[in-house]
Amino acid sequence: MIKHHLYNVVLSFFSTGHLPKQVKATAIALIPKHPHANNVKNFRPISLCNVIYKVIAKIIANRMKEELPFIIHPS
Repeated sequence: MIKHHLYNVVLSFFSTGHLPKQVKATAIALIPKHPHANNVKNFRPISLCNVIYKVIAKIIANRMKEELPFIIHPS
């Protein structure tokens, strides 16, 4: 049931180049590195991206991976 919606959103993005605003929203959570963390340095930020955003980013990254050797010199 979800795969059809996901497929349509991804296909729409690649045909129009537009993402709905709610898809681009990211939440940031602070995860404590140590028990009883009380300083900002003792927290690790984790970004929680939307699944649709992650799928589109992965597709773009895989497409770029094939073309980058032709654009960027190895050294």
